[in-house]
Amino acid sequence: MADPIATGLVGVQIIMTVVTLGFTTGNSLLRFAGLFGMLYISYFQVPYIARVKNPMARGFLANAPFVLVILYIDKLLLNKWTFAANGPTSAVGGLRPVKEGQSKKDACRRVGDKSIFRRLRFGLNNTLQARFPATNWPVKNIPTFSRSRPDSIPDRTSYLRGRIIRWIAYVLILDLAGLFNNNSSNNAILFAPANIPLLSRLANVSKGEAIERVILVMAFWVFQYIGIQVVYGFFAILGIASGLWPIEAWPPMFGFIGDCYSIRQFWG
Repeated sequence: MADPIATGLVGVQIIMTVVTLGFTTGNSLLRFAGLFGMLYISYFQVPYIARVKNPMARGFLANAPFVLVILYIDKLLLNKWTFAANGPTSAVGGLRPVKEGQSKKDACRRVGDKSIFRRLRFGLNNTLQARFPATNWPVKNIPTFSRSRPDSIPDRTSYLRGRIIRWIAYVLILDLAGLFNNNSSNNAILFAPANIPLLSRLANVSKGEAIERVILVMAFWVFQYIGIQVVYGFFAILGIASGLWPIEAWPPMFGFIGDCYSIRQFWG
């Protein structure tokens, strides 16, 4: 079970990013002050990670604060996304900035927009996205919804049905995996300091140890994949079901496994 303090601190970081992104200008000093707050929360959270019993939750909560700090720096300090521009205003981060006078009518309207909901929606959308789909600044090689029809976008009902079914299946797999408690004494033997070197003692490695190591490595990748899908799917279902974002804003997290026939294809 996740520790409420560790989980709450990640929530605080998300709220800080959403509010700062939606209610400050690109050169606001509050953005720099917010960075120190994000870093302090990441440091303050470290002791509480050990309290998390579930290994998947512990891994997620250990990484989430630092990922949020990186995203904060990228969006608020380097690319300087702002609500008024509805996009990045600096080229430092590598994105093409919104030029002065571009979409002038829309920009003027947004500068004077007093809607708190619109600003929070803008902040939340850009806080939860690192690939910028459904914008003028998408990253390369975002997976498509269909391999046979790359330009197609599913309807809302089909999208939610598929997402919900997969999300439930992933959660059940993680839950079932948690029923198989690891033998701590066996792990202490298998991963003892003397057994960490592998190539130097290859002649002494038993078939059972070799198989167990391969299974553990594969399990790590599989459960990382499932864990990421659970988190991403949760926000995708919430965002689409509530009508906050269009379907194209939440494309598949990963591409098709059949395309992983080379190192370049594997890493995208």
